[in-house]
Amino acid sequence: MTESLLVIFKTISVYFFIIVAIRIFGKKEISQLSVIDFVFILLISNSVQNAMVGSDSSLQGGLIAASSLFIANYGLKFLTTRYKIFNKIVQGEPILLIYNGIVKQSNLNKAGITNEELNAVIREHGVGKIEQVN
Repeated sequence: MTESLLVIFKTISVYFFIIVAIRIFGKKEISQLSVIDFVFILLISNSVQNAMVGSDSSLQGGLIAASSLFIANYGLKFLTTRYKIFNKIVQGEPILLIYNGIVKQSNLNKAGITNEELNAVIREHGVGKIEQVN
């Protein structure tokens, strides 16, 4: 039982560490992930696996870790939808990137988004030119 509690504690600790680290080092929506961002997330998940389950590579250890992640994720979503201040801390605030067809370059830099990424996103939404964005 103690080993199971240790797996739960380590898994939840890693979960919150990753959330805080992504929040600090920048975030993008999943649909805006570049190849570099995607590979980074895959490697992070692989690198922290042992920190969560340690030497316990059993089915039980994996299920305990996965269950802990589901419960922690449910709890975090509950808190972010119930408490606006908590949501603001975890999710941050929206940043206006384009206003009346004019790119806010300082906000683009703050968000860590390139002009090419911005153009790709507006094209995905069926807009041909940035000047058409209101």
